Parts: sequence; C-alpha cells; structure tokens
Amino acid sequence: MRLLLITYFFSVVAISFAQEKDSLYKKGLEALSTKDYNSAQEYFTQNIEEVPSFEGYYNLGYAFAKQKMWVKSLWANEAALKYDPTNSKAIYNAKFSSKQISPDVIWSHPYSWTKRIVLSIGDTTWFILMLISSIMVAISTYFLLSQKNGSSKKLMSKRLVIPFSIVLIISVFCFNEALNHYEQYRYAYAIDEKTELYLSPEGLEVDGDLPKNMRLTAIQDQKEWIQIVTPDLRTYWVKKESLLVY
Repeated sequence: MRLLLITYFFSVVAISFAQEKDSLYKKGLEALSTKDYNSAQEYFTQNIEEVPSFEGYYNLGYAFAKQKMWVKSLWANEAALKYDPTNSKAIYNAKFSSKQISPDVIWSHPYSWTKRIVLSIGDTTWFILMLISSIMVAISTYFLLSQKNGSSKKLMSKRLVIPFSIVLIISVFCFNEALNHYEQYRYAYAIDEKTELYLSPEGLEVDGDLPKNMRLTAIQDQKEWIQIVTPDLRTYWVKKESLLVY
C-alpha cells in the first residue's frame, strides 16, 4: 500500500511538471500570436530551461528576431539546430540573424555533415542497431566456434561476423556521440563585446574582446565558469552569465 502511494505521488508530480512545461510553451505561442514578443521571449526562456527542445529554441529565436535582438536570435536558432541539425528554417534564420550582425561574415553550420547525419538518425535508432548487431555477432560467433555445425553454416557465419562487427562498432560510437551531444555545452556567444576574460576561474583578468558574431567553442565548465576557445585558438575562462551557451 505504501509503495502504491509513493508511486502515485511521483506520477502526480511528473504529470503536473509536464503540464507546467507544456503550459509555458503554449503561453509563449499565444504571446507570439498577439505579437507580444517580450512575453513570448520570457515564456520560451523558462520552457527551455526546464526542457530544452528544438521547438522551444526555434520560437525563442523568432521572438528575439522580432525585437531585432540579432545575437540572441542567432544563438537560439543555432541552439535549435542542436536538436534538429538539418532543419532548413532554423538554418535560414541563423544565416539571416548572422547577416544582420555582420553582413560580410558568411555563416557556417556549427556541426559537420557527418555529425548531422549521426544526430538526424537519432540515439534510439543507433541503440536498436547496436542491439541487433550485437545479437548477430554473438550468434555468428557461436556457429563459428561450435563443432556440431557443418561447413556451410560456419562459412555463412564467417561471412556475417565481420560486417556485423563493423556495424556494432559504428553504432556504439554513434550512440555515445548522440548521447553526449545533448548533455554537454558545445558552443557559445558573448552577450557583450566587453566580456571579462580570465586565464583561470577567479584568476587573472586579461585584456581582449569577443565580437558578437564570433562562435566560441566551449571546452569545459566549472560551476559558474566556462572555458572557451576562439576561432584563432585563444583560450579563456568566462563567467556563464556573460555567455549564451548551447
């Protein structure tokens, strides 16, 4: 009885939490429909803080663009591409936002084609491939090592074990890549060009600036700090509050 009550309690909490997140997203859409872009921005920001998603970031980028907040629009659309890297609308919006900031800068996709393919296939599909190929490798290996099977079965097993082993290795690698992709910060944009730069967390501050249109690579984060690398390979520590990360 006690176990049932605990299960029921957590189920109610989970449902309430899901409804609250859905409510924030719906409020954001309603604000967009009435052209209240500032409110829409606030609702979508709260929504992605709880559950990051393509839809949340994409609509947030739209709200920023309508307010001509181009750096934030660029960041939000690239963050949307983290969850759907081949979405043509988010790609177009990112290009457009980038051009509003620096007309001479040619925008490039944050992820390589191979990365986009891996992410588009999805971690669920990679997991299924990993499971099937591991079973086939196990079966093929069993027939190869079994003395009861005839030469024809052993020959077939020998032909199958290598390709299925290759599929297994690829699927394991891609599955881990897809999982890690969503759990880590990859890139960042500076909110202000006069961002304070440090050699280490709480360490010596150094002179320098980070142009608004410069995509920074995030290496690691420590509590309130993120270590970034600039396109010209300079490495700094920056406070999280000074960056837009995804």
